[in-house]
Amino acid sequence: MILIAFAIFQRRITIGKLINPLMDITQTTRELSHGQLQTEIHSYSSIELQEMAEALNIFRETALQLEQANRDLKIANRDVMNFAFAASHDLKSPLKGILSLVDFLREDLEDKLDEGSQSNLNKIQTRVNRLNNLLNDLLAYAKLGKKHTPVETIEVEPFMHGLSDLYNIDDCLKFSIDSDVSFL
Repeated sequence: MILIAFAIFQRRITIGKLINPLMDITQTTRELSHGQLQTEIHSYSSIELQEMAEALNIFRETALQLEQANRDLKIANRDVMNFAFAASHDLKSPLKGILSLVDFLREDLEDKLDEGSQSNLNKIQTRVNRLNNLLNDLLAYAKLGKKHTPVETIEVEPFMHGLSDLYNIDDCLKFSIDSDVSFL
């Protein structure tokens, strides 16, 4: 009879001091892992259980920091997109004006422009169009997170020639492409 009473007593102690806290920690871990970061984490008398609770507190703090960082990143992305839209809009208007001025010069000086002047006007027009394309690309880049954009293959040589023309570096820098390049 004493053995049975002792066994019942031991069972209650085991359940009260070990199994119930383990079940509580398991439930707390489950809640935290499902994003319920306000879940209370209890303290325990056992050193091992205290360490587990401490680890859960660290997990929760890290998750809260990540949530805040994610909110901050969303705000920063929105700000970048707003800036890209505003910058693009504000810069496209003067570009249209420059193209109009080039057209007016061509009309007004049609018979008076030599080949060099015609070439310079063509360069202005080409570079303004490229800048306009860069602004469009800036907008597309700002929208990348908003929609799925398929990966595109580009020909490197024309791209490099375009850079060379855009920055007028024909005389001071030469590009050479030795092999096939893949960035995927």
